[in-house]
Amino acid sequence: MSGTPQHDPRDRSPYGADPHAGSAPRWPDADAQSPYGRPPVDAGAPGAQAPQWTGVPGQQPGQEALPQWSGHPAPATPRRPGSITAAFWLILSAGSLFLLTTLLAGLSLLTEPGRQALTQAMEQSYRDVGLTDAQIQQYRELVPTLLPVMTGVTIALGVLAFLVYLWIALKIRGGSRAARTVGTVLAVLSVLMLAVNLVLGSFNPLELLWVALGAVGVGMAYRKDATEYLRLKAWERAARR
Repeated sequence: MSGTPQHDPRDRSPYGADPHAGSAPRWPDADAQSPYGRPPVDAGAPGAQAPQWTGVPGQQPGQEALPQWSGHPAPATPRRPGSITAAFWLILSAGSLFLLTTLLAGLSLLTEPGRQALTQAMEQSYRDVGLTDAQIQQYRELVPTLLPVMTGVTIALGVLAFLVYLWIALKIRGGSRAARTVGTVLAVLSVLMLAVNLVLGSFNPLELLWVALGAVGVGMAYRKDATEYLRLKAWERAARR
C-alpha cells in the first residue's frame, strides 16, 4: 500500500541502527596518542610523504617489529654499601701483603744468610731420611744451582696469588656472588694452612696478618647490606640479558 512506510532491512537489528551508517570510517587524529600508531600512508598518493624509519636500534627497515617489554622499568644501579668497599680494600691489602712476603722470601734466598739457612735446612732433612755424608755433600753442591730456580718459582707464585686476590676484590666490588664464594674457599684454606704452620712451628707474623685481613675482608662481604647489594647486582645483570 502506498500509505505504508518502507523500512530499511538494517533497522531490524536488535541493537538498533548503525551509528556510523552513511559516514566514511575515520582514522584517529594525527596528534592522538594511539597505542597502535598512525594508519599506513600511501606513498604514491598526491602530497603524501614517504614514511620515516623509526624502528628499534639494530633492526633493519622491512623487518617485523620486535616486541618491546614495557611492563616494568629497567632496574636502577644499586648503590655500593660501605661494607663492600671495606671488603675490597681488606682483600686487596691481604694480597699485597702476601706478595710482599713472597718477594722478600724469594730475594732472601739470593743473599748469603738465606743461602746458609737453606743449606742447613736441606742437610737436616737429608739426615732425617738417612742419607750418608757423601750423599749430603753431593746435594750441597747443587744448592747454588737451585737457588735462582727457587727464587723465580717463589716470586711467580706470589704474583699469581696477588692476581687471584685482586680478581676476587674487584669482582666482589662489582657485585659477584661467585667471587665471594671463591674468596670464602680460599680464606678457609688459608686459615687451615696457618694452623698447620703453627703446629709445625714455622709461624710467621706476616702470614698471620695477611690471612686475617683476607678472612675479615670476605666476612665483610657477608654483611646484610653487602648481601642485598650482591642480590640486586645479580638481578640487574639478569635484566640486561
